[in-house]
Amino acid sequence: MRFGRRLYDAPCSTHRKSPTSRLPISNATAAYTCPGGFNAEDAARIDGWTQEVAALPEKLGRHWVFHETSLKDETTDLINRIENISPFYEGFKALTRTLKAPVARLLGEDAVLFKEKINFKIAGGGGFKPHQDSQAGWEDYAGNFICVMVCIDEAGKEYVYKI
Repeated sequence: MRFGRRLYDAPCSTHRKSPTSRLPISNATAAYTCPGGFNAEDAARIDGWTQEVAALPEKLGRHWVFHETSLKDETTDLINRIENISPFYEGFKALTRTLKAPVARLLGEDAVLFKEKINFKIAGGGGFKPHQDSQAGWEDYAGNFICVMVCIDEAGKEYVYKI
């Protein structure tokens, strides 16, 4: 499965505390954005995989589905996020392979998948407040990590968290 070819040619930009820092990123707080890294067909494919994974039955030992109660209606159960997907779903396995090379370029060394998840931003859901994943104790497992976000939905600037 091949997709995301534009990821390598996309006009990327770096947003960091120190504007003189250069890639590879080394112990720096930064955001590296590549708008258009995936084309509309790629985004539709990823969206389709997301819908398929969300519809899968929950089975012990497979993907992990986290739920929340709707803030609009306490009787409505919403999916908050799904984790541990790529071992069981070929599409997301291909996506993680596609992201591996550009992430390795940022790190300046080989990249290894530590964790992957789909965050759902469903109307009525609590969402996620801005946070640093390292606060969850990730340094217990890796000394250096990069978080990668692939957005598949349209979003206006009013929804973007400012770095």
